[in-house]
Amino acid sequence: MAMTIAANVSLNIALPQFGEAVGATQSQLSWGMNAYTLPFAALLLPAGAVADRMGLRYAVSLGLLVFGLASLVSAFVDDAAWFIALRVVSALGATLVLPATLSVLTRSFPAERRAKAVGIWAAVSGSGAVLGLVLGGVLILFFWWGSVLASTGIVAILVGIASFIVVPTYRRDTDEPIDILGSVLFACALGLLVYALIQGPEAGWASTAIIGSAIAGTVLMAAFVIAQLRLRAPLLDVRLFKSRALSTASLTIVLQFAATIGLFLLLPQMLQNVREYNPLIAALALIPLPVGIAIGSQVAEKTQGRLGERTAVGGGVLVSALAFAGLGLQGPYGSFWFLGVALAVFGTGFGLSTTVATTMIIEAIPGEDNSTAAALNDALREVGAAIGIALLGTILNIGYRAQITVETRSLDPSAAEAIRDGFGPATQVIATMGEQGDELLAMVREAFYIGYQGSVFTAAALLVAVAAVVVIAGPRPGSRTTTESHEERTPQS
Repeated sequence: MAMTIAANVSLNIALPQFGEAVGATQSQLSWGMNAYTLPFAALLLPAGAVADRMGLRYAVSLGLLVFGLASLVSAFVDDAAWFIALRVVSALGATLVLPATLSVLTRSFPAERRAKAVGIWAAVSGSGAVLGLVLGGVLILFFWWGSVLASTGIVAILVGIASFIVVPTYRRDTDEPIDILGSVLFACALGLLVYALIQGPEAGWASTAIIGSAIAGTVLMAAFVIAQLRLRAPLLDVRLFKSRALSTASLTIVLQFAATIGLFLLLPQMLQNVREYNPLIAALALIPLPVGIAIGSQVAEKTQGRLGERTAVGGGVLVSALAFAGLGLQGPYGSFWFLGVALAVFGTGFGLSTTVATTMIIEAIPGEDNSTAAALNDALREVGAAIGIALLGTILNIGYRAQITVETRSLDPSAAEAIRDGFGPATQVIATMGEQGDELLAMVREAFYIGYQGSVFTAAALLVAVAAVVVIAGPRPGSRTTTESHEERTPQS
């Protein structure tokens, strides 16, 4: 799991070098990431049902081999179109792997040890992204852009072989057919919604394509819910969301990951653009985050037992919100040590809340549907990531452009427009301006920080609202019930 996450995150660092090597356009570079994100998010839930039926040993091993081979081959391509196609294939492999990893844990550990196992899984999950940034920075420093994908591809193949030896089969014993209609509706609905979120900041939220995608995705998701209510063996029993535990845990996962992915998107840019760190140092500055996640995820079991799920989740989210606020208040050139402490505190809250919320999701769905529960958890994380990238990226751009518009009124219109387009285009224009460029560069850095600060405070406010919802509407101790058992739905059980 750490490897599949690290491989995707590390590609962020390699994409600029890839673009220079093959002459890829900015649109092709964007699709180099989106071609993985879209099918991955859309197919997670159907892939969970497939993994349950084919056996988790085969799902993990096959998924890793597909992911590894596609990653390895993509490291040596010299055509953007082939690269994008191979990213789609990588995503197909990853959809089998991620739900199965959590499902294996929930089947392997008894209920009294499950929270600790899920805590380790959550810590590895959060650490994978930072690991990817650091390894990506090191590899790009010494090797070519494809080394990032080649190394993870080789490791994935080796781990796939090891998984076939180590992981038990764990096949769901059922003759129920897979819900094909529900799978298609869910994949299309979520794919369209995630597409709108990802492309909205670039294409414009008022564009026909974005509005059309959002409307079509919403309609298809409503059709999915209606179809699930009418089936005896649905892909996902949506009636389970009547449970306070499942609903509040799902909300927590979505918005915690929105904030966290937004942090991964914004903070490295701020450290490089404003503080002038190189990519490797910017990645190393994030290391306190997985340390905090490891601490939070390991204290989750005791905290949940002593304080209850509602307090543990709400408290963890609130701790993350306070850390976010601290990052926004620090200032553009604040202490490196303060940054580390704030990231560690954020990670602790994140690890605590997401570990308990993940356990709540797993326990709220009947035991036979382990892979479905795991796939739902992963799909919620991907939706949260898309929301975070879209929302916080848009707020950053709004804050940056509002400040730049005021400061560039006296400039040549073409130069002013280039500077308003973003930090990268701004630095290219400023490099040609001589002494005047020094003042403009300082102004651009200040404008970028103002946009970053607005995004960070927005994330903090969002998390405070989530904490309030969890505390007010979360499950009371001893109040959780399952809406409908499998015995009631499926005679085969």
